Amino acid sequence: MLQQLTSHLATRTLWQAAFYSLAINIFIFGLAMSLGKWVLRQPNSQFVAHKPTATTFFEWRMAGLTVLLNAFVNWLGWWLWQQGWVVVVHCYGWCVFTDLLFLFLTMDLAMYVLHRVAHHRLLYGWVHALHHRYENPQPISLFVLNPAETLGFGGLWLVLLCLRPVSWWAVIIYLTANLIFGLVGHLGIEPFPRKITKIFLLKWFTTSTFHAHHHQDAHVNFGFYTLIWDKLFNTLARYYSSHFGQLPPHKITPLPDQENTPANNPKPL
Repeated sequence: MLQQLTSHLATRTLWQAAFYSLAINIFIFGLAMSLGKWVLRQPNSQFVAHKPTATTFFEWRMAGLTVLLNAFVNWLGWWLWQQGWVVVVHCYGWCVFTDLLFLFLTMDLAMYVLHRVAHHRLLYGWVHALHHRYENPQPISLFVLNPAETLGFGGLWLVLLCLRPVSWWAVIIYLTANLIFGLVGHLGIEPFPRKITKIFLLKWFTTSTFHAHHHQDAHVNFGFYTLIWDKLFNTLARYYSSHFGQLPPHKITPLPDQENTPANNPKPL
């Protein structure tokens, strides 16, 4: 079935591909909002942020722009695939695992670096401050981004796909995981128990607590999927484990150029 689908996509016109891309991204946005609201309605939630204010028209407008730009990135990826710059193959088993590992870890590192760069005092106000206006994340916050960020992350993804052939299933699984990690990071509640921070392998993945702490303290927790790079570059909040499922132990204005950066956390680039 997947081969039939890819054969169908290969014969689409530019306008048909653009329509498909837009429809898929609207569906993804609706799915993320629905899943997020469902999780938030579950009992016994551990709040890792204060209750956010009501969603504004500005947030919906910026989220809509992000959906449009994501659709453009997807369409551009389709065009690169048509031109032979992107090669995606049908393979299974071990091939899928190795390709997925390549996509997952390489994008994790690339986005960590881009995120650190976006927090540089010369770029923060222009590129990343919009996302940090929302200290108390909620599902729609995932899509409230500066257009430069959306295109920057999308560009990283397309460059990565151009580096080497990858499996269709690896691409599908990665994109699904990317949505899940992004949504979990912006729930504002912690759906996982504290013991996840002690379980082998699982303790290396980011959580809702991890990213909520970043929204409230912009000097820590820059990773997207794993804690690897934050641990390696000493940017993991030292209170992450002790305050898992809770607010940070102190309130910090999320500006990278503030003078009173706490001594127990690293300063931004």
